[in-house]
Amino acid sequence: MSDRKSYQQTYYQKNKVRLKERSNRRYAEKREEIRVTQNAYARSHRHEAQERQRTWREVHPEEYKEQARRGYATSAKRRAQIKLHTARRRAVSKCTCCTAEQFRAVYWAAELVGGEVDHVRALALGGIHCVKNLQILSVEAHKEKTKSDLAKCRRLHATAK
Repeated sequence: MSDRKSYQQTYYQKNKVRLKERSNRRYAEKREEIRVTQNAYARSHRHEAQERQRTWREVHPEEYKEQARRGYATSAKRRAQIKLHTARRRAVSKCTCCTAEQFRAVYWAAELVGGEVDHVRALALGGIHCVKNLQILSVEAHKEKTKSDLAKCRRLHATAK
């Protein structure tokens, strides 16, 4: 091993934490740029990836069958979850007192202030889709409220079983 390589390894070992933090900071700053670049690359090389998949399937037919079987089971489970979710949403009471213009006004106002529209009482918890049940929250506050609403839903679902 050359002296340069051993020096680099020693340097890395001594400064591992600091270097990791710097790398994480840089990634956080450029996350969106990286995501856009990766998506553009994936789009431009889609045909090559499809060809690699086709070749792999021909070479590994048994593994492909197993993967397809597992994928179908997962997707069937997911389809059942989506059907249940859709049925619950359709069962939610719909407001008859509000007009489409009122809803558009609320969503437009949220867009203007850079917030998100949230149901005060979540639809999954029996709330109705009505202008009176809507509020504008910041993105962070909306995430927090959604987490708490989902936790309440899980607790209710667990007690119902």
